[in-house]
Amino acid sequence: MAKKIVYYIDNYLEEVAITVCMGYFTLATVLQVVFRFVLQMPAAWTDETARYSFIWMMFLGAAVAVKKNTHISVDILQAVIKNPAAKKALNMTTKSIFLIFTIICTVVGVQVCLLILQFPQTSPVLEISMFWVYVSMPVGMGLASLRLIQSFFKKKEVAK
Repeated sequence: MAKKIVYYIDNYLEEVAITVCMGYFTLATVLQVVFRFVLQMPAAWTDETARYSFIWMMFLGAAVAVKKNTHISVDILQAVIKNPAAKKALNMTTKSIFLIFTIICTVVGVQVCLLILQFPQTSPVLEISMFWVYVSMPVGMGLASLRLIQSFFKKKEVAK
């Protein structure tokens, strides 16, 4: 049972979270259009929450792109280098640099979240804690870091 749970978390966590965010984003945007243009009564909460949902989608999407190895990259060196060992070394080097970046983003994101908790800030319309918006960065970059570390241990690495 525990293995199944870990399997589903490992394979579907980010995708499910993004799907929920995308569904909410779509619903909030449609409601905004209806309120603004049909009812002539703009609802500020739809704009605010759609924006926050989009921010979460972006950071979670970065982790999905790492997991699926679909981040955009400049791959001219990969195309020029013919030696498989050199290609693998280049791939490991670029992943290592990216891992350092995601770890730095995670640490900075945690520091910002701790500051938000120390000096509370709320959203303009709903007055929810901005912690819930800012925590998307350490969560997304932390997941991206985890996915990069996992990629180092995959048995078969596909070079671009």
